[in-house]
Amino acid sequence: MQANCSLGRIIAHDLEKLFLILLIGDKLATAIHRRFAKHHRQLNYAPQHKVKYEIILDWASARITKPNKPLDALQTASKYYPTHTTWAQEVVERTNVN
Repeated sequence: MQANCSLGRIIAHDLEKLFLILLIGDKLATAIHRRFAKHHRQLNYAPQHKVKYEIILDWASARITKPNKPLDALQTASKYYPTHTTWAQEVVERTNVN
């Protein structure tokens, strides 16, 4: 990851979701997380530079943590967010995360 993408931000990027799952269950926790987490909200716009790394991390890890989401980061961008494919390719090339 690039230096401007802090390690703490990467480690904690879904941490609140884990606590919410313990408190209120998976379905509601996921809905709240998707509503308030920047790496989900900014998909409707041009994401800020540092949030792009979180988005790629989210997409790349989904195929490992969620059996129903087998796509890697670039496949996810192409299929669901085609307007974000260019920057997604750049981030994946810079970080070697996919």
